Amino acid sequence: MTNLEKRFPGIEQMRESWESAYEDFLDELAAVPGVHGKPLFVTSFIAAGGPSLRTLIEGDVPVFPSASRAARAMRALLDYRLIRDDMTR
Repeated sequence: MTNLEKRFPGIEQMRESWESAYEDFLDELAAVPGVHGKPLFVTSFIAAGGPSLRTLIEGDVPVFPSASRAARAMRALLDYRLIRDDMTR
């Protein structure tokens, strides 16, 4: 038992509740592109291989380590669409 758990006996229950709510949030977030038909880009300082982002990655939601990399990816997606639209005219 850690010192924190000794000082706050209910912390383990709180942690389990928080983790469950966080997993539910990630499930809902991963569903956004399919529900709305729009791309979703996530920026996170948490390692992409970590378990907390696995739901997003397995749901084909790209997770970037910085806002600038996410912005470059969004720009590339826009450029692709513009080129594709030009080719179909």
